[in-house]
Amino acid sequence: MSTMMINIVFFLTIFHVNLIMEPMPSNERHKCETLILEKKMKKRLIAIFMILTLTALLTACSTQASLIDTKWKLTSLAGKAPLADVNVTLNFSKDAIGGNDGCNVYGGSYKSVKDKISFGNDIFSTMMYCTDEIAVQYQAFYDALKQTTTYKITDGNLSLIDAKGTVLAEFAVSQN
Repeated sequence: MSTMMINIVFFLTIFHVNLIMEPMPSNERHKCETLILEKKMKKRLIAIFMILTLTALLTACSTQASLIDTKWKLTSLAGKAPLADVNVTLNFSKDAIGGNDGCNVYGGSYKSVKDKISFGNDIFSTMMYCTDEIAVQYQAFYDALKQTTTYKITDGNLSLIDAKGTVLAEFAVSQN
């Protein structure tokens, strides 16, 4: 059957149905039209609500607190507490880090997008003499920075995480 014939059959069917149906009184037609409009409005409102809810959820899930202008004090390195009376700090500016590794002052660059982070290969430090115990700790700290791929801030604590999901280092907000 050609498209023209299908259109003619469709038209005649609609025309025939309209002839058979009794005309609806005006007030009943108005009620039907109102019900149809109410259903359409409900569907639109539900769709808008769902879109807004989904947008809010996606925004909340993808938002990570910024590291810019934050200061942190090491509370855990490779799952262990840092040496007593040895303060290790990590401070972030717009595109640089700095702090104290427990013996030396250090600095360098980093890049961060959402929860992804990488520390530059340009990390430098002063070269003060430290005990072997402190030197082992600060070397582990620098190794943790090199291995970090993501970060997470939860309840005011910063976690540096590697590609396998292992927490390498944890920090609390520093007042200094």
